[in-house]
Amino acid sequence: MKELFEVLKKYKKTIILTSLICFIIPLLVIHCLFKWYSGIEFLVAEWTAGELLGYVGTILSFVGTVILGILALQASQKANKLSEKVIDIEKDRYRLEIRPFVLVSNWKAYEIESEQLIDDPSEKYIKIGEYKTGKALGLEIELTNTTESCITVEYGRGKSEKKEISWGKVAVNQENLKMTLAPGEKDTFIFYASPEFMTGLISHRVTIELYLENRFSKRYKETFVLIITSLSDKVSRIPGKWHCNLFAQEYTIGRLEKDKNEDTIYISEEL
Repeated sequence: MKELFEVLKKYKKTIILTSLICFIIPLLVIHCLFKWYSGIEFLVAEWTAGELLGYVGTILSFVGTVILGILALQASQKANKLSEKVIDIEKDRYRLEIRPFVLVSNWKAYEIESEQLIDDPSEKYIKIGEYKTGKALGLEIELTNTTESCITVEYGRGKSEKKEISWGKVAVNQENLKMTLAPGEKDTFIFYASPEFMTGLISHRVTIELYLENRFSKRYKETFVLIITSLSDKVSRIPGKWHCNLFAQEYTIGRLEKDKNEDTIYISEEL
């Protein structure tokens, strides 16, 4: 509407002149036609000047209605675009301030002495496979809170495409396996097992499940696919130093809610 007023103001003289022409010229033309006698019977009007003026008035009214309709349609389209922008802003706010989400930001592999697994309860050591005694091989996964809200993160499980391989969830002498992350903060889970088990994961697609909570205690489930492409102690000349490369991809997230039977259901959401 503001743009319409600006156009009217800018072309005020042209609009006034056009309006006068539209209203005066038809009157003059009709007046002249009814005053002029051509002498040809076929051109003699079968209607009165008043009827012709009424017809012209109807045409002008129709044109005005069409113009108003076009202006209303344009206004409606602009309102819809504004509404879509507001919805997009609300979606962004929801992603940043309400829905929790973490991203794999770093990783490394290293040997862990059996005493560390018991004597260092501050670290989040999670046994995911076969391990008895001696040195374990740990895969440290760093997660970063990408939202603008404080969240908690808990490891659920890991599922491989090959049924014979799965990641367990066993912890010994751990204070708390939940991460509490402020906006932009990072923390790590250290998954460990025997070196044989860990190297057997190379090239497998393992779907990691995490359970997250926002500051309103609303629960979400996030998943991503972890593919270890390289895991070896032969790359470096330093004894016991492991090289690891992996990909974290295909992230998904959804809400966990209760249905009418109080059963937990998963509602997928767009990232």
